[in-house]
Amino acid sequence: MPENPVRSSMAFSFRKFSKRIIIFINVMTIVLFLLAGIIPYVNPLHFSWLGFAGLAFPYLLVLVAVFFVFWLITKPRYSLISLMAILLCWKQVGVTLRITKKPFDYRKTDQTFRVMTWNVKIFEGITKGSQASAEAKREIFSFIKATDPSVLCLQEFAQYDSSGLERDHLKKMAEYGYPYYFFSEDYSKASADYRSGVAIFSKTPILHQQRIQFTSNRESIIYVDVLNGTDTFRIFSTHLQSFHLNKNDYRNIDYLKNGMDVGKDESKYLLIKMNNAFRLRAQQAQQIKPLLDSCPYPEIICGDFNDVPNSYTYWHIRGDRRDAFMERGTGIGRTFISLAPTLRIDYILCDNRIKVDQFDVADRRWSDHLPLVADVRLEKK
Repeated sequence: MPENPVRSSMAFSFRKFSKRIIIFINVMTIVLFLLAGIIPYVNPLHFSWLGFAGLAFPYLLVLVAVFFVFWLITKPRYSLISLMAILLCWKQVGVTLRITKKPFDYRKTDQTFRVMTWNVKIFEGITKGSQASAEAKREIFSFIKATDPSVLCLQEFAQYDSSGLERDHLKKMAEYGYPYYFFSEDYSKASADYRSGVAIFSKTPILHQQRIQFTSNRESIIYVDVLNGTDTFRIFSTHLQSFHLNKNDYRNIDYLKNGMDVGKDESKYLLIKMNNAFRLRAQQAQQIKPLLDSCPYPEIICGDFNDVPNSYTYWHIRGDRRDAFMERGTGIGRTFISLAPTLRIDYILCDNRIKVDQFDVADRRWSDHLPLVADVRLEKK
């Protein structure tokens, strides 16, 4: 039977329309991808809304890659658009996914210096209840002991001075082989005999120490100078401005992820809170960078930056330093276990004179952050 011309025309029109829709979606995806790609070069103090695109970068990368494969099969010349976008953002793509050559060996050697960083969430664990909290604390200390870092940086460290050994965490750390420490004590509650902040613990004496408070909030960056053999290292640690999400915020985010409606006021409040955090972290990054750049010793900065690798905060602090994850990491390096599977927000960044021999993000879920461990050594010239 001869082909129906009306049906043939309708099929042609549908294919043409579908093609235009796909091209439109492809172009919009690339535009958003490129916007996310310029974030490292744009100060959030001026364009803080770009930070939201930075959070979406891994997902946009996947979409652009899917379009690249799709056009490569159906219309190869169209795939060049996606390819060009990926190449233009190659620097940002490079910090999103890494493949390591070998697994982490937790046996220590005399040739390396082991550094560990962990946001321990004041040792309260991620499951409610005193028993679950006590178990989380035991596991955290057990892993620290087993890993045996030379220097340990803890964010959201809590100390209760008159509550017995179980809550006297400084004394507990000393018993675990870390008698030397520097504690920022950013927050305190006299009524509860409670202090919290960032702490650096060392197995060897601390030669020098200092706390620099941020101008944007009560938190700070601290550093200590320690000896490893004849080499002096300066270890920095910090906790940058968080989003301070509460239960309602997490609930609203879950609603949004599941396509459910969220009230206008709630959405606006959440966006404002996140927007302000992008700006404050930019200020803190600007305060940190001169401290690192003027350091007289090979430096290592460890901490919870509360920002992803495709961010102004990360790139401004990092500069030409080595990211331990990029040197020896694997996968996407997720360090925060809530909200999304792509959040790498904790880092170990090293002076470019320091070689990273091995690195690991340990899957120990006793906090909402995972611990990072790196074996490093100073390159001798």
